[in-house]
Amino acid sequence: MATTLIFAELLITGIQVAIWLFILTLSVFGIDWLANFDGTQIKDWQTIIAIIGLSIVYVLGIVFDRLADALFLIWDRKIAKEKYPNVKSFAILRFEIAKDNPALSAQFEYTRSRLRLSRSTAFNFAITTVALIVFGLTRLSSTLLDVSTFITFTSIVGTLLTAISIFAWYRL
Repeated sequence: MATTLIFAELLITGIQVAIWLFILTLSVFGIDWLANFDGTQIKDWQTIIAIIGLSIVYVLGIVFDRLADALFLIWDRKIAKEKYPNVKSFAILRFEIAKDNPALSAQFEYTRSRLRLSRSTAFNFAITTVALIVFGLTRLSSTLLDVSTFITFTSIVGTLLTAISIFAWYRL
């Protein structure tokens, strides 16, 4: 079960990374090539493309989960010192508390998984917001008012989603 949870959370993180990478790709190369894309050309290769795609997305998830961990580490340690000044190592404490209780150990792992997912989601929402703003500035050819509305809306929604994810991480 724990392996499935780890796989799922890293896959979700990787998909989030793939989304903002795709948006940045559209910002650089434009969207015209999508109109010419014919999905029937890859029909016979779907399984291989899916396996390769999931492999790449999973590796992206691993890399960006570690990056998000490093970015949140200072904040994480500060919160831990403020709330639990006498605890030197939460990993050792968690092991000691849960070593004879499989249900408690499973709950700790579930909470840890949610922490990792909310942390990396906050990181990815922030980058996705920036990527969408870049896309709006480089590829939206409508009036300035439409671009500014898109950027304003994207900034507000992206900031809210990032803040909600950080709040979820903090509460966990």
